[in-house]
Amino acid sequence: MEEKIFNKVKTSKKYSSICDATIHRICAEEIPKYKKEADIIKSVKNKLHMISESFFSNSSTRWLKRLERGEDIDFFELLKLHSSTNERLSFYNEFYDDIFKTVGDVHSILDIACGLNPIIVWEYLEKKKIDIDEYIVNDINHIILNTVRYYSDINNKSVIVDTSDLLLTVPTIKVDLILLLKLIPLLEQQKKDYYKHVINKLHADYIAVSFPIKTMSGKEVGMFDNYKKMFDDFISSNAYNLLFTKVYDNELLYIITRN
Repeated sequence: MEEKIFNKVKTSKKYSSICDATIHRICAEEIPKYKKEADIIKSVKNKLHMISESFFSNSSTRWLKRLERGEDIDFFELLKLHSSTNERLSFYNEFYDDIFKTVGDVHSILDIACGLNPIIVWEYLEKKKIDIDEYIVNDINHIILNTVRYYSDINNKSVIVDTSDLLLTVPTIKVDLILLLKLIPLLEQQKKDYYKHVINKLHADYIAVSFPIKTMSGKEVGMFDNYKKMFDDFISSNAYNLLFTKVYDNELLYIITRN
């Protein structure tokens, strides 16, 4: 049954770029909830849309086809196709100034569920003449990772690409800085409190965690108060020190380290 559902979802053009492990996981989660195959497939696709495809603009396919053909593109225009990076473009210099002033001289970064964020980071590092020895990117979407790899190739940047599902495998590699940007709400939608397990298993000197504080349509619906209380409680009840926190236009940032 699971293999049949998987094949029907995977052959859908919209979801073919999502890694097999994620589709299998969600199929296994949704099959027991419904009797009809059509209802299972609909639910699986809805979940996949929520955790990946909902962040892309309607014009992303056209741009990504140009990228695949090797055409020259404006990468800052490309960043606007993904809502998470588009929302950060207006303050990314301030955002990364704050991060790198807080963490100091780091040589390795792990960007989990990265989206197109590595492109912003590389642009920032290039501007500030900061060298990073190792940049590891992780995401469930092959198109995302291929785009990041393409950018790194044409700009002579070194990158290690990891296609994996955080709900199945938590990275255990030791790095200086881990970026968990706007990820916790997505984890919460799939598995309550799982983010605590993730953070406690990570190995890094510093972890930068951020939360959206507005909806994708720009509405304030209590997200700031909700996420601030949730993460403040997590920090106070676990072995972490809060090094920095700040509110930007639509994002709440924390930088923590272990005691």
